[in-house]
Amino acid sequence: MIPSTLDRPEEPFARASKGWDIQKLYTDLANAKKEFAPHTRRGLTPVEKRHLCGLLCGYSPAEIAVFLNKQIKGVEVDLSKTLYRYIELLTNRPRNALKNWRDAIDWLEIAGYKTQPKTSTGAILKATLHHSDRILSAAISPDGQFLATGSEDSTVKIWS
Repeated sequence: MIPSTLDRPEEPFARASKGWDIQKLYTDLANAKKEFAPHTRRGLTPVEKRHLCGLLCGYSPAEIAVFLNKQIKGVEVDLSKTLYRYIELLTNRPRNALKNWRDAIDWLEIAGYKTQPKTSTGAILKATLHHSDRILSAAISPDGQFLATGSEDSTVKIWS
């Protein structure tokens, strides 16, 4: 018997593994799950992994539901009862603090699970310093306390 794509947790969201440390995230979220719900099955389920990969690809719960041919409300409920709670524990947030799926992505990125692109230094700085385009220049203050960046997006930002 040939397994369907839904038997592989990362499908149809395989590109999540290209921008995220997915194996470490699976492991750490499984540990958070064990802390949150010690009576449940160990490790993340294939459904939890698929939902996580969908979020990491930037899809909303409604879009994930469409991809997986599921009811939107069902995916929303699954996320709010499982992954959102594990992400809160993993990122040291208060219980029920995660209300918007976009916050999950931001919190995991801040926690260091997003991998840096294998491109030029400017692209890495762009991702790290939140410019919308390439960084063209950077300067550190004489006391080393501040960094100024100038971007092709016509902005200059000061960082402490």
